Amino acid sequence: MTSWVRRILTCNWFLIVAALVAVGASLVASVLTVQWCWLARSGAIAALIGGILAARKLIRLGGNGYLEDQNTIDGGHFVPTADEREKERQDALDIAALKYGVVLVVLGTLLWAYG
Repeated sequence: MTSWVRRILTCNWFLIVAALVAVGASLVASVLTVQWCWLARSGAIAALIGGILAARKLIRLGGNGYLEDQNTIDGGHFVPTADEREKERQDALDIAALKYGVVLVVLGTLLWAYG
């Protein structure tokens, strides 16, 4: 996977905004055409984006890097290094992405099913 694709797929706010824009545009299209299938289709897009968000850590590190990260036990240093601080920041972003991703998957699935 190229670096720019990985960068887009790991940008939490870009993906959340993309899901909201998809749902909003589909809502407008449904109101204008009086065909509510467009709104239901946006639920599929939101669920897909939620799945991408939930898999952020796997996308960011790649398969081997993810497995290596899961199997590494590191006590760190007394004074955290720049790499350790960046890893903590990325881990916090991964956790936030997982939470937002699960919410988007559930809401997208409900919208897809009942929209």
